[in-house]
Amino acid sequence: HDLYGTVNVTNLYRDSEIAELNYGLTNFDNIGNAFLTIFQCITLEGWIDIMKMNQDAYSKPIASVYFVLAVVVCAFFLVNLTIAVMLKKYDELDKNEKNTQQQADLIEIGMECELPSRLIYFIIQEENLIINK
Repeated sequence: HDLYGTVNVTNLYRDSEIAELNYGLTNFDNIGNAFLTIFQCITLEGWIDIMKMNQDAYSKPIASVYFVLAVVVCAFFLVNLTIAVMLKKYDELDKNEKNTQQQADLIEIGMECELPSRLIYFIIQEENLIINK
């Protein structure tokens, strides 16, 4: 009889754990779950619910300051900075591709006009100097 009560309580605990937000994965109990929780807050997906659960668990309103700072600094600043760097790199790659195409066109024109290869190389170098200025 006592064993049945223990098993029943365990099953009740498992059922309540599954009913939690994100099946109990949203916590700071270990480093993996903490990273997932912070990532969820940074992506602005349910961060207010996580903040409220943390306040309820620890009864410290200072936790809300941490969450607001994490959202402001990470979500709005770092994510936008990452996007800006990626766009800049994409523009540089696009510019390099256009330069490569222009050089190929110059080589083709030079070959059609039967220009010496040294002259074609010189023209390409001068073109690169003009483009880079």
